[in-house]
Amino acid sequence: MVYIKLFLIFMHIIFGCIISLLFITNNKNLKNLIIRKWSEILLIILNVKILDKKTLINHFKNNCFLIFSNHISWLDIIIYNSLHPMVFIAKDDVKKWPFIGFLASQTNTIFINRKKPSDVKNITNSIDNDLLNSEHICIFPEGSSTDGARLLRFKSNLFQIAINSNKNILPICIRYFKNNKFTSAPAYYGEITFIDSIINILKLNGIHTEVSIFEEIIPNKERKELANEAYEIIHKKIFLF
Repeated sequence: MVYIKLFLIFMHIIFGCIISLLFITNNKNLKNLIIRKWSEILLIILNVKILDKKTLINHFKNNCFLIFSNHISWLDIIIYNSLHPMVFIAKDDVKKWPFIGFLASQTNTIFINRKKPSDVKNITNSIDNDLLNSEHICIFPEGSSTDGARLLRFKSNLFQIAINSNKNILPICIRYFKNNKFTSAPAYYGEITFIDSIINILKLNGIHTEVSIFEEIIPNKERKELANEAYEIIHKKIFLF
């Protein structure tokens, strides 16, 4: 059964790579619909369910947010896009991810080289109010993914976007569970490969994801203070479980 589902997943990913060629269209609504539906179908194949999904969808319908989230897996992006397609700011290593990297480059992803301060600064300055007011922007400030049981200190550079635009920060925490117990199965980090991550998910034959949305943070502090505040909010959620 695992191998049948693995085949279906790769067929769906290849289909996504092909259909992404349609994204040359300027029809934003059509593009977002395709991204959301493709993501939803992949979650069905993986047997991943989102807790309180309707509430989350309604929340993202009401406004455009500048999101800062912890990062566990490539699956995080699929989860968020199934709720509402977002613009992701990701390290340029994501381009090298099998298939998902190509899909990310074809959709709403801005790649940065975090090792180049000038690159981070250019991206920070290029995110203008027009984009912030028309798109959800999601940033993973850890700069890398983890197993989900820990949280890396947040890099503060991209918090400057909130200060420059005077846009509130929306902290979000994502976690994965099997039978109400935390699982690191979806994790994609270290020596774990993309295939390993998929197989680990399929072996559990169904997991749940919890997306926790917190109160917005007003950007009236220095960026390091904002990074620490967002970090503490998400860290507390992870370690309260």
